[in-house]
Parts: sequence; C-alpha cells; structure tokens
Amino acid sequence: MERGRPKRRNSKRERSRTVSEADGPEPTPDPWKLPQGMRVPEASRRMSDGDKKLLHKQAYDQAGNFEVLNKRDVASLSRVSCPQVSCQRSIANPISGTQST
Repeated sequence: MERGRPKRRNSKRERSRTVSEADGPEPTPDPWKLPQGMRVPEASRRMSDGDKKLLHKQAYDQAGNFEVLNKRDVASLSRVSCPQVSCQRSIANPISGTQST
C-alpha cells in the first residue's frame, strides 16, 4: 500500500463530498444584510432627542477606550511602511498603549 503524496485532482467534480453535504439540499443563503445608515444632517432631522443622547453617550464611552497621540507621533506613524506580518506584530494596543506580540 502506497502512502505517499495524494494524487492531484483536475476538477472540482472529482472532490469527495462529506456525508452532510451529500445528504441534504444546498443550504439557503442567509437573507440578513447590514442595516442602512444615514448621513449626519439626515440623522439629526430624523432621530428623536432621546436617541441622539443615547448615541452620543455610546460614542463617548467607546472613545474613552482609546488614547490620543501627539501630532509628531501621528506624523511619524504615517511615514512608516513595513511588511504586513511585521506590522501586525508591532501594533500598539489601543486600550492599554502597550505593544502586542
């Protein structure tokens, strides 16, 4: 019995299907879609005062999770260009300001 590298298949038709794929019909696509947003002027007109206050509080709380950088730091970061993998390793954590690995 040979246990070397498997033979390359030329077409998708030759692929084997799992038992769950072979038994049932094709799954139906999920009809869920992202909700439609509004521009700021339109939102100001259409939203109630209570909704505006709630949205403002939510945005304020979320903004509290981040730290503000100095102008010089932003300028130096915008000049940095590095490969995707090494950049992912050196991105600062927005909450604690520490380097993630």
